[in-house]
Amino acid sequence: TLSSSSAASDVYKRQLERMQRFLADASHELRTPLTVIKGYSEMLSKGQIADQGDRDRAFSRVNSEIVRMENLIHDLLLLAELGETRTPVREELDLSEMVSSFASDFKTLNSERDISIAIDDAITYSGSGEHLRRLVQNILNNISRHTPSDAPVAITLKVQGKRTLLRIEDGGPGLPEGSYRDGIELLNRFDASRSRDTGGSGLGLSIIAAIVLEHEGTLALRKSALGGLAVEVTL
Repeated sequence: TLSSSSAASDVYKRQLERMQRFLADASHELRTPLTVIKGYSEMLSKGQIADQGDRDRAFSRVNSEIVRMENLIHDLLLLAELGETRTPVREELDLSEMVSSFASDFKTLNSERDISIAIDDAITYSGSGEHLRRLVQNILNNISRHTPSDAPVAITLKVQGKRTLLRIEDGGPGLPEGSYRDGIELLNRFDASRSRDTGGSGLGLSIIAAIVLEHEGTLALRKSALGGLAVEVTL
């Protein structure tokens, strides 16, 4: 009994530590655009930016930071929704068609990339269409943001026994050593510096992990044969 109590205490402590890091990250991501918006607003209101070109650039920066905050808040609201203890709305989905649509759009919009697509036909699944579409979109968005425009990409969807495997991999720089692992936990991020460099919220991995957990699946980050990152979702 003492052993099990100690183990439960350790699990709670780790969860609390992850939550504290997550909240610190989210607070930082909100604070950064707020600082930019406040700084430019004060300068503009006091007439400290006289040149029209500089004023236009200042307004552009304010607008871009507002969009960044909107995206972050949207992601935080989605995470809160995914964390609610309620039964998710499920529907019968054609996963093959869903992933094929995303793959086709991605290939059309990324003509410089060598994109291979291997999707088994007629794979159906009972799940949240809205959330699973967001999962695929987040993975592809991370590739667009964090890999060279000509880095190759492979999108695979196949049946393995009673399970379905979705693997989306790229030939980009990949992740730091030690970041590749199975059983991704909630409230983690791909890379704390990425959102500041690319304008994303930096919460993509938390959202992906929460959606996989909602569907009682597993999530793994592996080194890709293409040289970069392979995201594997098993349902």
